[in-house]
Amino acid sequence: MINIFFTYKQRGPGKVANNLMDGLNKIDVQYLENPTILKENDNRIFLQSHDLMNTSMIENSIIGPNTCTLPIDSKIVMEQKYKKILVPSEWVKNKYKRWISEDKIAIWPVGVDVEKFEDYSTEEKDVDFLIYFKRRSEEDLNYVTNVLSNLGHTFRTIKYGAYKEEEFIEMMKKAKFAFIIDSCESQGLAIQEIMSCNLPLFVWDVENWSDRGVEYTVPATSIPYWSDMCGEVIYKKEEIEDKLHLFLSSLEKYNPRKYILDNLTLEKQAEEIIKLFE
Repeated sequence: MINIFFTYKQRGPGKVANNLMDGLNKIDVQYLENPTILKENDNRIFLQSHDLMNTSMIENSIIGPNTCTLPIDSKIVMEQKYKKILVPSEWVKNKYKRWISEDKIAIWPVGVDVEKFEDYSTEEKDVDFLIYFKRRSEEDLNYVTNVLSNLGHTFRTIKYGAYKEEEFIEMMKKAKFAFIIDSCESQGLAIQEIMSCNLPLFVWDVENWSDRGVEYTVPATSIPYWSDMCGEVIYKKEEIEDKLHLFLSSLEKYNPRKYILDNLTLEKQAEEIIKLFE
């Protein structure tokens, strides 16, 4: 039995909670959501900041991955009385280990629902690119849309925080490829959902996380989970046209859904949580 604590079920942190519970259901592991009666030796995971994190219940518990941005933001995190703190990817671990002992940090990305986000590569398409836009300048977006228009490509744009999941899925059904214009992602679950739908990705990546200023800047990426089978990556806008030609001439080699099936299913990531408790 696992006791799972969270404070809300919306946006990214909420999806982490929902997908973890769906994964546990798939591997037949019992759990309780925000239980009020606890035993001392119960397995506990605090996915988000929670009132009970201020009690002795934090000892021998797993916390994260949505408890803080930097360890210095949380007294509980800095005290390191927990069993493990979860971070979604390697670059986030590198950010945390400035303050937290490495043996306390476990990398754990939540799984992707590959049944909901199914393979749409054989659907009838009516647009070339789905542009996924998040936390970047409108100037970057305008540059990309101008390049695509000048090259004769059609596109639709979806902006983080301004769409419903059903709309997202419908747009992926109709698009041949995805163009990612994103800032750094601790996991990048929406991008992985695009991968699960088997849309080859063209990614204009970033190189650093600098949200808290120069003192805390660390190397980072929009795509912490990636391989060559997923698509192509650039870092400078001047690379777009040449790399797009390579991308469009190499489509037969891309299979991003296989990457997700091999690495990030709901079942696999639920099993990884169980291993941490063992």
